[in-house]
Amino acid sequence: MSDVNFYIVAHRGVWAGNIVQNTKEAAQLAQQAGADIVEIDVCRSKDGEYYLFHDGAEMDLLGVATPFDQLTSAEIDALELLNATRQPSGYRVNRLVDFLAWLPATYRVNLDRTWPYWQDHTFWQILNNSGKNGQLLLKAPAEYRLPDTEVAYFPIIKSQADFQKVLNVPPIKLVGAEFVIADWQATDLLEPAFLQQMHQIYPLRLVNAENLGPTKPLFGSYHDDGALMNAGKDWQVMLDYGFNAIQTDWTRALWEFRQKGH
Repeated sequence: MSDVNFYIVAHRGVWAGNIVQNTKEAAQLAQQAGADIVEIDVCRSKDGEYYLFHDGAEMDLLGVATPFDQLTSAEIDALELLNATRQPSGYRVNRLVDFLAWLPATYRVNLDRTWPYWQDHTFWQILNNSGKNGQLLLKAPAEYRLPDTEVAYFPIIKSQADFQKVLNVPPIKLVGAEFVIADWQATDLLEPAFLQQMHQIYPLRLVNAENLGPTKPLFGSYHDDGALMNAGKDWQVMLDYGFNAIQTDWTRALWEFRQKGH
């Protein structure tokens, strides 16, 4: 990754208007907006084909109530993605194999929500055959065990105990962790000694700035909204704790904040 003060991670790419989340177009716009890493979700069809999609968004993005994993690849390919005003966008759901074939060498991608498929040989075959493993990162809740792979990995942790679970059976290429801190009063992830240890050993220490609503805090009361409305204050709090990667829904605004020397 590039030599910057901190890494910008674009949540599902950059998407608005007629550009839909989790597509190569959203990834391209994320790169143009200044993202260092593009976070992309993966989902599998009923007949075992892999796509870029966040399960649960079927009605919003496809106009159907059927869960994604209950749709066949033929049914998925026939559906048109809906844009921000819920009109047909002219785009289709991207297959993972096609996305990886397209992926430019300068892009770094975090493939999220892949852990349900880690026991599927086909999933790993797609990654390995792409020749893009060096550009990819995988993440998962700490209780999931990564198979033998050289793809970079980081766990999603909600406590120091979560990280210890990973260290007990370390993956080949552990690069850090994603910190999820819902309640600042109850967490042990912000203890100075632990943060210092992470800083010394691991190159990726990621927190989430995207705001999923008041019932799903990801970094206490700090998020993109507070940063946008207060000259980047919430992002600065994250950096002051020593985190060096921020996942955001506002990639360009965070890039401009970084350009000011933060």
